[in-house]
Amino acid sequence: MSRELSIFLIVVAVLAIIYIVWKIRHSHMNISDSIYWIVFAILLLIFSIFPQIVIFIAPLVGIQSPQNLLFLIIIGLLVFKIFLMAIKMSQMQDKITLLAQKTAIEEFEKFKNKEDGEENKTEK
Repeated sequence: MSRELSIFLIVVAVLAIIYIVWKIRHSHMNISDSIYWIVFAILLLIFSIFPQIVIFIAPLVGIQSPQNLLFLIIIGLLVFKIFLMAIKMSQMQDKITLLAQKTAIEEFEKFKNKEDGEENKTEK
């Protein structure tokens, strides 16, 4: 792996960690959601500081260029995160639908009770 790429990845990883911590401190991000990104940035930092890891693993998995392995790992981790987010979004959509249905039923019951109360007043 080239020295320029290593330096670039170190800078990006450090900036990412700083940005994530800043977001957490200003309550713009949950700690549970940020753990994935901090681990991701630390992994990127480790691969950048110790490129021998990637250089050693690349031929073992049949990839000729360590940079390609690094990009494959990054893409794989990002696709995994997208999959987790899709699951979470699906669960949230189900909860929103359930909440909307419950709210509609409650509003209907309030309207029906109000209507029944007015009928009883006119009968008396």
